[in-house]
Amino acid sequence: MKINIRDTVKDYKGEDMMTAEKEGGKERKMTTRDALNAVVNGVEVTQQGQQALISAEDKAKIFQLSSKLWNVSKEIDLSVEELAFIKDRAGKVANITPLVYGRVVDLLENKHGKQEIENKEN
Repeated sequence: MKINIRDTVKDYKGEDMMTAEKEGGKERKMTTRDALNAVVNGVEVTQQGQQALISAEDKAKIFQLSSKLWNVSKEIDLSVEELAFIKDRAGKVANITPLVYGRVVDLLENKHGKQEIENKEN
């Protein structure tokens, strides 16, 4: 599945979300790359609130996906396995909001176009 990593992530009103990071002292729009990166590199937490241990195999997958995300300029092509891995991580990491989680899952399930149409109609 090809995903444009330059697209901006929308809030509940359909407006561009801003990142917590600043560029040159100014807020910047959150891109799909930012959201995917937060999910892929996010911290998993156990039910006891401890940081979860990540297997060496998953660390390697995270490294490969991160490298892939940052080595493309516009579009990333993700395999079915990579999509499933990202979606699984989205449900486990503690550092993303429910909104970012929902947008990432919609994107991975290819529902983002439908959401944009619904926002324009309302």
